[in-house]
Amino acid sequence: MMRDIFARLVLMIIFINGGTLHAQEFKPLPPQMTKVADGVYQYFAGFYSSLIVIGNEGVLVTDTASKERAQELKKEIAKITNLPVTYVGLSHEHFDHVGGTGVFKNARVVCHVNCKDIFATTMVMPVPEVDVEFSDTISLDLGGKIVEVFHTVPGDGVATSIYWVPDVKVAFSADMYNDREFFFADTRQDTNFLGVIQILEMIKSWKPNYVIEAHMPNNSLPAMTEYLQMLKDLRDAVAIPIREAFETQGTHAVFGLISTLPNEIKLEKYADWKGYHEQFPAFVKRMAIVFFHGG
Repeated sequence: MMRDIFARLVLMIIFINGGTLHAQEFKPLPPQMTKVADGVYQYFAGFYSSLIVIGNEGVLVTDTASKERAQELKKEIAKITNLPVTYVGLSHEHFDHVGGTGVFKNARVVCHVNCKDIFATTMVMPVPEVDVEFSDTISLDLGGKIVEVFHTVPGDGVATSIYWVPDVKVAFSADMYNDREFFFADTRQDTNFLGVIQILEMIKSWKPNYVIEAHMPNNSLPAMTEYLQMLKDLRDAVAIPIREAFETQGTHAVFGLISTLPNEIKLEKYADWKGYHEQFPAFVKRMAIVFFHGG
């Protein structure tokens, strides 16, 4: 079943990326449940990771992703605790992360208030019923174990939420960074890179022991740190010509840079990252759009 889920994911990714990558580049890893701290686990399967936090009274799980994956996740959770899943926390509004919540029938689904507007506009993708909305922060009590959820600014989408287990210093995020890779720029059309910088700086300031990124199987703290520096370097490189154009020629000159900067800006220190030659120009363009449109 998990192999079927992964196969569908590969086909979806190839379609999104215009068919420029081949399926053999994606080698599925077997599902794995990893204990990362006392009462805290990372479950990786089907190209997705979930944070699992076990308290004395209930369990929180993030980003169930799909019905099939959620069913497997439910079986795996039952192997490590008899407690019920009381919360399903969603990292943001994107449809590939929010499926399968109904598998945990008695759990309360948590999503930032901005999820509501996005879910209300979909015509095709199934969306969950959200039981708990929040605007800035919320604390979820599992009985002797607290999970804090933060929304500061838009990152990937408009409902970007970071899950934090303060007693063991474990953080969970989704679609904020990759491991030395410029990953599928076509899917970054609503990513606010300036917001991502602010969010990653926040996580870094917490001095986490372990960070979970929704598409990585292991502790991704080194990847997060490197990607944050890359985004800051990209921000600085794009800001210089945009500031000069605005100050000397006005707003319309900035608009024109959206088309020209992707062919002009290079960050050769990242040339060894996967996808640099194919994807980096689109990252430049996205950063320029964020400067100009703010979103």
